[in-house]
Amino acid sequence: MKKTVALALFLMPLLTMAQSYKKLHQRSIVIDTHNDFPTQAADKGFLFDQNLKGKTHSDLRRMKEGGMDIQVFSIFCDGGYGKGAAYKRANQEIDSVYAWVARNPS
Repeated sequence: MKKTVALALFLMPLLTMAQSYKKLHQRSIVIDTHNDFPTQAADKGFLFDQNLKGKTHSDLRRMKEGGMDIQVFSIFCDGGYGKGAAYKRANQEIDSVYAWVARNPS
């Protein structure tokens, strides 16, 4: 019993000084370094600034709500698109990202 009380008294200052996870999250810079959304956009016609809950793993609204500060989108096109088609497809995905940014500059 004495050990429990002593431990509690020792830990009390640490617990009261610890910041909440929400405060820590808000003060942090949150970065996602890989998001395949541009491929889904090209395949299914999704727009990142639409509400896509239940359809995709991310969208602009959920990114803002989650406190995301930086998002890196991946662009991947392999030879499966056919000769000369991968470059065109990659540019289509890149153009989609530029369009989302133009519509949502902040």
